[in-house]
This record gives sequence, C-alpha cells and structure tokens, in this order.
Amino acid sequence: MRSDEYALLNSAITEVEMCLGHGCGGAGCYAYVGLLNPGAQSISYVVASQRSRMTGRSIQDGQGMAFKCIDENKTILVPNFNMAKRLGVHASKNSHDIFPFVCTPLRAEFGRPIGVLSVDGLSLTTDFLAGNTNPVDFHERLAPFLENNDEACRRVRFWKVENQSKIDPSTRATRVVHGQIFSIERRGCLSSVYGLRWEDGSCEHNLPFRTIKEMLRSTPAVLGIGVPCDAALLGFVEYTGKVIGEQLIRWSLTAN
Repeated sequence: MRSDEYALLNSAITEVEMCLGHGCGGAGCYAYVGLLNPGAQSISYVVASQRSRMTGRSIQDGQGMAFKCIDENKTILVPNFNMAKRLGVHASKNSHDIFPFVCTPLRAEFGRPIGVLSVDGLSLTTDFLAGNTNPVDFHERLAPFLENNDEACRRVRFWKVENQSKIDPSTRATRVVHGQIFSIERRGCLSSVYGLRWEDGSCEHNLPFRTIKEMLRSTPAVLGIGVPCDAALLGFVEYTGKVIGEQLIRWSLTAN
C-alpha cells in the first residue's frame, strides 16, 4: 500500500472506534480491513483496532466469511457460530467470542469489491432476543423453571456479566456475555438448587432459585449493551465500507 492509502485506512479504523464507543479496541468488538491480493485468491488484513490480532494475517479463498462477503458483493451478518456453519463459512470452534460478526465489501457504486471492512464481538440487539424488561417477558422466561421443564429451560437465553465484581463500570458494557444452558441439574427431584453448564463449557453450581430469578431479569436493557448489532450499526458499517472503497478505487485509477 502507498502511505496515503495506509493513512486513510488507519483513520477509518480510528473513526469506527470513536463512533462505536469504548468497545472497539478494548475488551469488546474489533474492526479491521482486509484487501484482496493480486489474483483475488487471498485477503491480507492490513489495519485493525489496536488490540486486534488481525493485522498481518492472510486468508485463502473459501476460508472465511470475508470471501463470502466479496463473492456475494453484499454485507454479511453472522449472529452466532451455528449460523456461520449453516452459511457454509469457516469458523474455528474457539471463535464464539467474535459473534455477532459483520463484514461489508469495500467497493464503489459499481464493480467488484477490492476488500472488506469487518467488525466483530458485537452484542445481539434486543430485536433478536425480545430482551425487554417488561413483566410478560420475564414471566415467560421464568415459566420453564417453575414447571421443572428442563428442555424448555435450555431454550432460554441468559445475559450475564463476567467477573462482575472486578469490572470497571466504564467498560462494563463490553463484558456482557450471553448464552444458553447446555445442561441443567437439580439437587433432588423437587429441589430449588441448580447446577448449570453453559454452551461455552463454563459451569455454575449450587445456584438457589432466587439467583436464577435474578439472572432471568438481566436483559440487554438492564445490563447495558455498548455496541448492539442493530440496523443503525449495519448501516454505519456499510456506509463506511463504501466510503473507503470509493476512495481506494479512485486513487488506484489515478495512479494508473
């Protein structure tokens, strides 16, 4: 890359971080830009958020979501690992924390993309989860536990904060995690003490029913989501990718 291209991309990543708040470049989401190499068989990631490990990495055609984004010439939103598998894109088993993931092509109004802008580690919007704090929602989520319906309990999505006592309030929103129960155990048939194993493999033991109730009250609105993956976020990422793509293509045409 020329120095002016590199400066543009660095400025773009900085602007994305400023617009998305403290999550980007911190413990939460990351933004990074990948450019197609000559021959369009690989992508090299040239700039990224400070704490991202993407800078300098390369992927081959068919290896990741970025190529699906380029092949289809449209923004790709992958909310979770299972959806990534259904879409037929490669994602390692240890990559759950990157979802939701958004990837948009760097392109002019017409023509093929020359690269991608990606943002990962976002938080699912309440539109996906119906995660409001209204009483009806809470009672619906609580019902499987009152009915001792473990199969239904496993379908309830929980929101919690990791290492809550150690979290700086200014970064709390970046540490919100979500998950579903993989398995649930009760101490005795009629016991109100639970053992839970989450979908990420972590376990919690000896949880009284009152703790479960408090966990069920925790929603995105209560905990505070720093960077929800909603329509505004998607529009912003798409617009940024278009601006970057148009400028890079304009410079490329001028140079030639």
